[in-house]
Amino acid sequence: MTFSAGDLCCSQFMCVLLDTSVGLDGSAWDKIPHVTQMAFTETANTPKLVTSDSAGRELSLCGTVGTTGNLSIACHNGDYPEFCINQEIRVRWSISCDAIWSGGAAVSGPWAVDVYEAKVRITSKPVDMNASQAGATLLNYSWEVTQWIMQGSCAI
Repeated sequence: MTFSAGDLCCSQFMCVLLDTSVGLDGSAWDKIPHVTQMAFTETANTPKLVTSDSAGRELSLCGTVGTTGNLSIACHNGDYPEFCINQEIRVRWSISCDAIWSGGAAVSGPWAVDVYEAKVRITSKPVDMNASQAGATLLNYSWEVTQWIMQGSCAI
């Protein structure tokens, strides 16, 4: 595959949707206002094994994958969702908001860009209300994936 320089993938048009349906079944969505960042890291637990064929070298095995991430929301005039520790939420996000949200409603697939959707459990909730700082208060939630629904172009 040949790669060539092109336009940067800028995330200014990225957005995050929150499943507001009872039971988190994906039937009702709302756009989270003022999302500033959505990031996640996948880490494989790769146990090592030495066999008679490895000449004493350790070989990595496929292991379970854990996914953790952060959702940062800027609070503007009190308009933001607040999540609780250990709360499970279902979120959908994409680098192109137009792909998943249009006319005040969620857009169903297929999508032309990578779309991510998962049920996540809130694992940390630092609240920093800094009155000396000019600007919006940021709510930075950490989470772990409990179930991937869609994972971009990667297989689940």
